[in-house]
Amino acid sequence: MEKKILKFIKEKSLLPSGGGIVIGLSGGADSCALLRVMLELRGILGIHVFAAHINHNIRAEAANDEKFCVNLCRRFHVPLCVYSVDVKSVASERKISEEEAGRLIRYQYFSEAAKFFCAEKIATAHNKNDNAETVLMRIIRGTGTAGLEGIKCSQANIIRPILNISRAEIEQYLKKLNQPFVTDSTNAENIYSRNKIRNMLIPQIEKEFNPSVSDALCRLSATCAEENDFLNNQAEQAAKNAATENGFFCSEILNIHPALAKRVVRLLLEKFIGTLKDISEERTSAIITLAKSKTGGKIELPGGFCAFSEYGRIVFTKNKQFEAFCIDIQKDVSVRIGEFCVALSDKEIFGESIFSRKFSRDIMNGKLVLRTPKEGDSILIGGVGKKSVADYLSDKKFPVRERMFTPLLVYNGIVICIITDDNRRIFADKRFLAQDGIKFSFFKTEE
Repeated sequence: MEKKILKFIKEKSLLPSGGGIVIGLSGGADSCALLRVMLELRGILGIHVFAAHINHNIRAEAANDEKFCVNLCRRFHVPLCVYSVDVKSVASERKISEEEAGRLIRYQYFSEAAKFFCAEKIATAHNKNDNAETVLMRIIRGTGTAGLEGIKCSQANIIRPILNISRAEIEQYLKKLNQPFVTDSTNAENIYSRNKIRNMLIPQIEKEFNPSVSDALCRLSATCAEENDFLNNQAEQAAKNAATENGFFCSEILNIHPALAKRVVRLLLEKFIGTLKDISEERTSAIITLAKSKTGGKIELPGGFCAFSEYGRIVFTKNKQFEAFCIDIQKDVSVRIGEFCVALSDKEIFGESIFSRKFSRDIMNGKLVLRTPKEGDSILIGGVGKKSVADYLSDKKFPVRERMFTPLLVYNGIVICIITDDNRRIFADKRFLAQDGIKFSFFKTEE
């Protein structure tokens, strides 16, 4: 088994430069086998072996598991970090399952141990059966081809050196070494989806359909991994062509194969949002459908984000909590709107000016307010007559997502200026402009 694992490590370049490696040690058969194998191979691989154990404080035997790991590492002179965490409390606080909380906590503390030992890699004891169970679980939930890749043999600094080894091989190896291990009693409880698949579904499939179903699922996983690698390379190139600052050009996405288009959209989403968590296949398809729609379409995304259809582009943005405002404007008193300020003054304005206009001083004698648009707002355009503010913003291709936030300068109920952050699209009613008038400025404040 050691030769088989060594070959796998070299083929997959899991430890290209040696260095330190932290073994995630639970005390179970898989992690004990991983520890023993890496100790045997450390001379060949040129590595230093460390370990980390996380006590989840869920099971009654958790303290005994911790003691077992301490004694095992002491026996083989392996430096060990032990962490004790109340997983139930973490799950409750974060409103996630204990299973998910345990997974997050494990990787968090494995990373801490790696920093403590100055180790380059973290090794977890996922095996061939774990991979088969993962693939089957994802099929049941309705995954895409990326999900069929199953458990990856490496992700960032995390490696899985025994991913090509079956559970039966592991148990046989430990028996040969006369190496004891602890058994997690919850593995026999069919309360989690994975346990049901492991203890009920796979044995039934082996009995009724295919006695080598785990091998078959792992072959599927390997095939999908190769195809995903190729498609992802293609998608990365296509994403470069399609990407805008915060979204993509619709034409670039719609002119490529739908299978590739979905990957490109997901790549760009991950780049903008930072994660693909809760971004389902259906949501990805909905974004592509949005790319076919007219300007103005919108899709809500997880994490408070959304996607807009906007003049041949899809724009990803953070949802803004919109609140209408109506603020009185007085001479020499600046008004803040988000990161911007407006001021009506003869004095010098300090800041990065976005635009300024000089209005007749008569406007100071009436009611002057700065407010968000209302239905029915219009503005007088020379040679055209009155035009609705909504139509004006649409004609100027002002982003749909920003129109409701566009401040209007209103004098005695008349819209005299539409304020945007682009000087080329500013419009003011010429009847109220004056060369020697009072200056109205829209500017960024200095820190």
